[in-house]
Amino acid sequence: MLGLLIPSAIAVPVVLNAQAPIWIWATGFSGSADVHMLDIASSSSNGAFAHGSFGIDIHLPFDTLTASNGHYFIAHVDTLGYVTWAVQFSNEIVSMHGTADGGVSCLVSYTGSTIVNGESYGSAGDGHSLLLVEIDGAGTVAGALNIPDVVALDHDPVFHHTPESGIALLVAYDDSISIIGQWVHDSGIALARISSLGELLWAQRLGSGTIMPGCLNVDQQGRSLVAVLWGYALLPTDTVFVNGESTVASYGPSGNYEWREDELFYDMFDHPLLRRRANGNALISLSLPALEFGFIASHEFDASGTNLWSNQATGITGLFGHRPSSMVPLVDGGTLLGGYKVGPLTFGTINPGHSGPDLFVSMIDDQGDWQWAVTESSGNVFGPVSSLGNNTRIYSTGTTDTGVSFGDHVVPTSMGDFKGFVACLGDATLSNSDGVTLNSTLSARPNPAENVLQISLPINRTHLMIVTDIRGRTMTDHIRRLSPSSFDVSRLSPGTYVLSLGEQHVRFIKE
Repeated sequence: MLGLLIPSAIAVPVVLNAQAPIWIWATGFSGSADVHMLDIASSSSNGAFAHGSFGIDIHLPFDTLTASNGHYFIAHVDTLGYVTWAVQFSNEIVSMHGTADGGVSCLVSYTGSTIVNGESYGSAGDGHSLLLVEIDGAGTVAGALNIPDVVALDHDPVFHHTPESGIALLVAYDDSISIIGQWVHDSGIALARISSLGELLWAQRLGSGTIMPGCLNVDQQGRSLVAVLWGYALLPTDTVFVNGESTVASYGPSGNYEWREDELFYDMFDHPLLRRRANGNALISLSLPALEFGFIASHEFDASGTNLWSNQATGITGLFGHRPSSMVPLVDGGTLLGGYKVGPLTFGTINPGHSGPDLFVSMIDDQGDWQWAVTESSGNVFGPVSSLGNNTRIYSTGTTDTGVSFGDHVVPTSMGDFKGFVACLGDATLSNSDGVTLNSTLSARPNPAENVLQISLPINRTHLMIVTDIRGRTMTDHIRRLSPSSFDVSRLSPGTYVLSLGEQHVRFIKE
């Protein structure tokens, strides 16, 4: 890790109050018929990638895509809200992630054949096949790996992937199932891992039960989280499973069972959302409708399965209930939680207003306490997903049938027509007004800073100074030391950064 050696002292880590960000732009996606947005992933260098579907066509600033080559697309939206390119698909993308080089990795599930930007890919058999598509930052399809006939067509598998660790597959089956040629016997649920080269790493039976929508997550290290309603399970435990008991379970990179937590949810309508931190901690959020009252429950478990915190957002539910749709771990231990609500929803003591249907984006600190929550300013929103962007901007995508406004930024539509949007919030977390740590041994001024940042330092000790963005990427090589306590930060992109010296941390904003 790159760093600068400067005087420092050991002090307790700082915890700074967070402020709610504001909407800074919104961009619409429209066509001759409905446009629905499905997912969003941040770029590592510029903006975000939005995935959606359209009926007849979709009008983009540089082109109009028609349904002749498919009804799905992925579009790049830059940090200013401009759509710069799009790639068209004939099948929905089931998993996508930004890559380290500024591009995006997309996983497509198909049967028979599939089309990407007019190029056809096919399978000799009739099973569920996968196409792993790599798109560079300029919108060029840089590679496409076809993995034919992963499982038979009479099964309904769930997939998730990361560019670093490859693909995870979870599937329920009767009698036996072949996964890329390897048989798993006896009826039940199977978990499998496939490398980024399309090779089966392993496949194993977990037990008997029902898998959940959105029930699978694999992280960059290859660890898996699954959410299952069990009939019975093959886990090293003395607990006797009863029919319908629910479990979130963690498995290591080689498929080894690690831990489980029971009864976090009750049925398949609770839609558990699963994520991992880099340190192995598990983040879980789900909707729990109860009669006419509904709430969203969120939890964090450490790498051994110990519960660190739990919280709830409470409100009154409608027909479909409130639902989380995205969780983003922050490097300082906090969490972004996004989703939609169909009525009033209170986050601790924070009530962002509006009666729904609305999107929401909220922040939870490292102790599980709500810090802020925001919604759109007006209009109906369905199915929003949020992602943390480069330099802490938050990108949200969703669909509206009324038109929607985000502060002064309006995405219009005719009543009853569905139109997609991508909207951007400012920094995910903001420091307090002066950026001083609790015991005043480390401070950063001015805050915000434009070109030069001054830091206060005790003497007689040395330590490595590291500057990271809020996603944990080291940015120290973008700053230049001017004196023992002043630094040129003009090369940093606008956003929020964390300056660390030993056990001290202070946030500063680069304008």
